[in-house]
Amino acid sequence: KRRFRELSDSIASSFQKEGVTVKFFEGTKLIRSFQAAGNQSKHETYFRDVDAPEFFQMTIPGYRTYLFTLFDTTPEIWRELRIFDFNWRNFSGMEVLFSARPDENFEVALEDGFFVVKDLKATDTTRLNSYLDAVSLLKADSFIKSQQADNLNNIAPGVILKIKQVSGAVQELRVFPGNQAVLNQKDYISINDRKLKLLMAGRSAFMQK
Repeated sequence: KRRFRELSDSIASSFQKEGVTVKFFEGTKLIRSFQAAGNQSKHETYFRDVDAPEFFQMTIPGYRTYLFTLFDTTPEIWRELRIFDFNWRNFSGMEVLFSARPDENFEVALEDGFFVVKDLKATDTTRLNSYLDAVSLLKADSFIKSQQADNLNNIAPGVILKIKQVSGAVQELRVFPGNQAVLNQKDYISINDRKLKLLMAGRSAFMQK
């Protein structure tokens, strides 16, 4: 680190406009706090005690790393990427609805101790169980800010998944064109084509041949 006694106008502006206050706690007790800011064009990161006139330029020896990115994050970055929080003990069934293929809509329910697709004469339970396993482990690529997904308000979802739990709670995932989805009408998700392809399996995919 390099120590500077005075802030230049540009660095002072960085602290004022983009600075982040970092706080360290031991339990509920505040141990230390400082402010971080950066200049991305120069890949320079600055630390200072809160509102102090002097600052430090921070580096990791041997690495040209823009350290400020460690602090300039949003709550979405820290989200658990697993989309559906359920396991087999609290899972009671699911419903899948396709806007362009309503004949492929299906509902999964427990019958005689096995999960089946309702109203199918015979369900390929091996394929269905593989599908349910994959859905239970489905992960987003990232959670995104709602402002980035405002265009979804005027688009019909390609597919809707409703996960039903024993408690009666329902988790809903609406998947849209452009690799975006909305979870429970409030969390916006980015998800790649490979994962989306899994969700496109319709009713006919589970017919026992």
